[in-house]
Amino acid sequence: MHTHTILKIAVIGLGHQSVEDHIPAIRASKDVQFVAIAEINKEKLDKFLSENNDVHSYTSTEEMFKKEKLDLVIIALPHYMYQEVMKQAIENKVHVLKEKPFAMSLKEAKEIRDLANKNNVQVSVTLQRRFNPIYSTFFQLLDKIGDPFYIESKYTFYTDSPHTGWRGEKSWLVVVV
Repeated sequence: MHTHTILKIAVIGLGHQSVEDHIPAIRASKDVQFVAIAEINKEKLDKFLSENNDVHSYTSTEEMFKKEKLDLVIIALPHYMYQEVMKQAIENKVHVLKEKPFAMSLKEAKEIRDLANKNNVQVSVTLQRRFNPIYSTFFQLLDKIGDPFYIESKYTFYTDSPHTGWRGEKSWLVVVV
């Protein structure tokens, strides 16, 4: 007889993606138990807890990893903050689902890969926009379209300052050929 394992999950970061996408998906899943949230911004954390008092809360990921027995963590932080938190999760034998990109450089990517292999931890990357209605509508219309033989898709990101932040930092670019 097969028993269903419920995975204990935590979310790190209470930005838009966590609040609008990850946490609702966790709440809707019968396969995971939402046990903890980590957020350094106390005001954001308090606001979240006012409506979600069933999870343990932390302003420190170090403390969370010490106190919680986790199977999986979703990391949704600004890109420059990922590396240390990913290392903490992996060193605590916690599987990781993180927002894209996988790493900010090839060196960081290899470091995470090697650490994950050493600790037998899975690291997965999510691109949340694949569930955006702009993309999912295609599958709803597929039976009306017929058998496509060619598909082209484009995603355009509009910003007033494309040169600012991690997207504008050329030293972080990883070119895959």
